Amino acid sequence: MQPYDRLYITGYTASEVDTVVVKRYNPDNSFSSLVDSMVYPLPQVSVDTFSAGIGVEEKYNYDIELKKPGRHYRISNMVTEGFYYKDIPTSCFYKKMPTCTNHITSIKIDDATVQLHGGDFDSPSIYLMK
Repeated sequence: MQPYDRLYITGYTASEVDTVVVKRYNPDNSFSSLVDSMVYPLPQVSVDTFSAGIGVEEKYNYDIELKKPGRHYRISNMVTEGFYYKDIPTSCFYKKMPTCTNHITSIKIDDATVQLHGGDFDSPSIYLMK
């Protein structure tokens, strides 16, 4: 089952994203009911893109804090396309397996609503840009 879309951070240098704090909140849009938080190291996946396999689920709101630049991204109001099965490639000899998925199609980042890709992608992603 793939309950979340992966989160990538782009446009920053490695030293700017050496400490990322992800806070997960109950989805009341007030960001006052903290569920948990984690500190992530972010491996570099390309020249200016970083990811640690951080995933976001529709049942929470998130505050993504980049410590050094002092930047926060607030993610809320996630809308999904609903659960369905899709054959998705696995790491097991590139065999496709039916996987239950529920991609996020729309989110609010800070105060802007962003439309996302839907189910046409095998590796759903959300990019937070500098």
